[in-house]
Amino acid sequence: MEVWVDFYNTEPPHQALGYKSPAKYDAQFGELVDCL
Repeated sequence: MEVWVDFYNTEPPHQALGYKSPAKYDAQFGELVDCL
């Protein structure tokens, strides 16, 4: 299960995230959300 979660969060682009992977989205916008 851990392998699938890692894949899901790092590889496929997600439409809701502007076709970025969750990891790339977090790297780009995570700091902004943490500040709010």
